[in-house]
Amino acid sequence: MEDTIDSLKAHAVRRFPKLSRWISTEAAARSGLQSLALGLNKRLADDARRSGGNLVFSPLSVYAALSLVAAGARDRTLSELLGVLGAPSREALAGHVSALTERALADQAQTGGPKISFACGSQTGLWRLTDKMDCRPEFLLEHLPGAPVPVGDFRLPRFKISFSAELNDVLKDMGVREAFEQGKADLSDMAADESSGRRLALQQVIHKAVMEVNEEGPRRPRYCGLEACCRNSPPEPVPVDFVADHPFAFFVIEELSGAILFAGHVLDPSIG
Repeated sequence: MEDTIDSLKAHAVRRFPKLSRWISTEAAARSGLQSLALGLNKRLADDARRSGGNLVFSPLSVYAALSLVAAGARDRTLSELLGVLGAPSREALAGHVSALTERALADQAQTGGPKISFACGSQTGLWRLTDKMDCRPEFLLEHLPGAPVPVGDFRLPRFKISFSAELNDVLKDMGVREAFEQGKADLSDMAADESSGRRLALQQVIHKAVMEVNEEGPRRPRYCGLEACCRNSPPEPVPVDFVADHPFAFFVIEELSGAILFAGHVLDPSIG
């Protein structure tokens, strides 16, 4: 299977030479989005922890917005943004974001939509989990099931949570600094006042997100197929119960690309 994929990639590059840089940088860019998402999750979760509130945000939206800034940046400002976004060049970043948003934002109603992953635990356990994912970005993907898992008792509370905050300090803490500094920021490929010689700089990065979940009650999986008698048939998978009666984290992930569309946690479902 891997040989087939490699041969298809080689054929595509021969026909379309420009594709080679997208193929070689796809993994790096995907890793950059993953690191940004979990880094934001750690810092925003720490803020929410101090206030005792719930959290929801969209890593993909923040990633795409910073990519637009990078498209107009030069020199050190551009290098800082590419470093935080995990991309080798502005061109590679633009290609990755374009392909990613096309896949992640496509209508997937007929295929069941994106994958939603939950992790339950006490408040103390939730913060330990957040710290672990920030230290090892691959931790989340390593613990996602590689195949469908039958669910037995599934109970999730109704909740609707919203988030709105200025991300300036959070992004500076993650390495985006020069873009905010008047006189140092170089966004001249975006726009510039040639008559005054003044350069643009980021003033505010504001992010808003809303997540609503309506509980329909426990839903058990249904299987459809032919029945056959075989002595050596493998045992049916054991259903896994998921009862969210403790604080929990959630991630909405586009399965093909692995892009984290939404992330957050619920401490108290009665708080909006």
